[in-house]
Amino acid sequence: DIYNILPGFYSVTAVDDNSCFNTADTIVEATNIITANAGSDTNVCVGNCLDLIGSYFGSGNISYQWSVVDSNIVISNDSIVSNYCFNNINDVTFSLTVNDQNCTNTDSVTVFVNDLPLVNAGVDTSEIFGSILTLGSINTGPEGSNYLWTPTINFMFLDDSTSPNPEIEVSSDINYTVTVTDTNGCANSDEIFIKLIPEISYPSGFSPNGDGTNDKWNIDQIDQYPNCEVQIYNRWGVLLF
Repeated sequence: DIYNILPGFYSVTAVDDNSCFNTADTIVEATNIITANAGSDTNVCVGNCLDLIGSYFGSGNISYQWSVVDSNIVISNDSIVSNYCFNNINDVTFSLTVNDQNCTNTDSVTVFVNDLPLVNAGVDTSEIFGSILTLGSINTGPEGSNYLWTPTINFMFLDDSTSPNPEIEVSSDINYTVTVTDTNGCANSDEIFIKLIPEISYPSGFSPNGDGTNDKWNIDQIDQYPNCEVQIYNRWGVLLF
């Protein structure tokens, strides 16, 4: 009795105690053929989901069973596993078994799980109005990646916003976001906050004579510069205070 053989040509050889032998042949035909198809190996980004779609070649009353290889986990008894999610970077091999009560066939498919790219938009910083600032870092994203910086409205680009290190002209407080798509098609993002240091505003002189006009010399936004040094000169350039 031989089990799990395939259709085809077989021969048997018998050898007796005198080392005499003879051979006979037989052909095993298939009364039914079933071939399972779990699909082609594919890639997915960690945190994403996909559908596993199974099929078969043959005829009969078919039943399906999807399972995770190297485990006892049965995930579906339908031909399609909908929205299976990959929450870690371990590759997963799935097995599809097709059965018509007489014959059984199994096929497998491997899903390779890719990690998200590491993204570094740079360190939050403060700059004065009109300053030229380079966004990103030495390694804004992995080599060969595509980049997109947003927002583009009020984004004073001096070069391409799809560059890993674009230069901008600082004009306001704003969060800039870079989205990086690596060679596997996986995307990740990071932010950098640019705080505008306001320009100070002050009159060129004042007359503290008590007449109620220009008696006080007020410097707007001076509280933004706690370590500043203020020097007051008279009209002849002599330092008074």
